[in-house]
Amino acid sequence: MATVKDAFLGFAAAQIMAPVVKRRVFGEEYLSANDYMVAYQGAYDTGVALGFVLRNQASEFVRLFCAPGHEHQLLDYLHTLVQSELVVLQ
Repeated sequence: MATVKDAFLGFAAAQIMAPVVKRRVFGEEYLSANDYMVAYQGAYDTGVALGFVLRNQASEFVRLFCAPGHEHQLLDYLHTLVQSELVVLQ
């Protein structure tokens, strides 16, 4: 069964967060607020760039952000979401 870790989103999140997550000697992992904001900004910038580059290729964009084999479900969900927002705007 495919999971979010199989998708690009899981890979990208791990690559962005791995350098800033720290571990105490006898404790759990933690993340400082400053490191979080730096990682968040990097993730946001990456998402904006991908969205801009792939703005006319929804199927390719969806492939990056969902588990393999579930692309059609996500496209259907996004289509329904956009339709409901358009109804509210009218």
